Amino acid sequence: MKTKILFFAGIFISQLHFSQQLKNILEGYTISKIPTNHSIVGAKWVTNLGATTDGLPENQLIISQSLNNLALDTENTGSLSLGLLSSLGLGGYSSNDLKVVFNKLEVYTVKDLYKLPLVEGEKMVFSSLNAAAFDLIFNDNISASIMAKLPKNTLEIEGEVDYGNKKRISVNGTNLFVAHKIVTIDKIKTKTKTKSFREAFEIKDLAGYDFVFNSNELVRKSIIEAVSTEGLEQLSNFKYLDNFIVKYSKRFPIKVNITNTSKGNLGVGMFNEIKEICYCELNNGDKHIYPITVVNVGDQVTYDYFQVDHFWITYSMFPGVTKDNMPVGIVSTDKNSKLSLISKTYYISKALE
Repeated sequence: MKTKILFFAGIFISQLHFSQQLKNILEGYTISKIPTNHSIVGAKWVTNLGATTDGLPENQLIISQSLNNLALDTENTGSLSLGLLSSLGLGGYSSNDLKVVFNKLEVYTVKDLYKLPLVEGEKMVFSSLNAAAFDLIFNDNISASIMAKLPKNTLEIEGEVDYGNKKRISVNGTNLFVAHKIVTIDKIKTKTKTKSFREAFEIKDLAGYDFVFNSNELVRKSIIEAVSTEGLEQLSNFKYLDNFIVKYSKRFPIKVNITNTSKGNLGVGMFNEIKEICYCELNNGDKHIYPITVVNVGDQVTYDYFQVDHFWITYSMFPGVTKDNMPVGIVSTDKNSKLSLISKTYYISKALE
């Protein structure tokens, strides 16, 4: 009996925690009085005016969450239903006559906040809720009116089911944004740490990360192609083959292995990722940045990314020494090669509209 009591208590606690989670899912969101038919995520927001710039293109957004009716409380479901029906031209019907069941609600969020030209005190659309798939249940006596009003050019109606005096249709929609999270950028804090490369193409514990630039494959294949194209005799006239590596590097990326160290203070837990980077990007004079992690804790979002300040591979030949018809030499990084870890934190709060 004791075991059963503990078991039921566990269910009760889990359900209580689950219901609390569901209630907070749309915390901070504003239900649109007039839902938009295009994404405004990333747009600047001005009180009483709304979005004053265009939203970001789709490749700069992420779908950070996918919800359905089970993830919404009654209040949220009712508000979202009213917004969606209004955008479809179906406002004015009572909930007894027309009901919405959300099958798929997608949360679109800014992918790379650090790329936007934001300033402290500014308001922006941080995320939006898209009604991607839903069912409409309505009384049979208003069926003709409902079907006539639906904008079929933007909706895909997959099926229609009759039961009793009601009809149920399944609808797939695109760009039906029914709620938005408007935030104020309260503060932006940036930390930058820089270290020089070791000769082994490694940087240890740079703000909690280890970097290994695996360049062996790049160097080997670039030299093979240089010998094949220009001949071993031509290459033998040079003491350094650095420029040949640059010339033939575009087809062979550098694989950058990134891990977090025990000294790191990352909210993502154990981290291990390999990024492929073209060597041609690293020696053209520009400072390119590459994202690593994003930690979102609600009222602050932190982006970690690395910037290659300078990176140059040196290949010093041994005069007259070859192996398998290939020049032999020493490969290392230039002494000025260095890397920066930039951590940018945005402190955000719900904007008062």
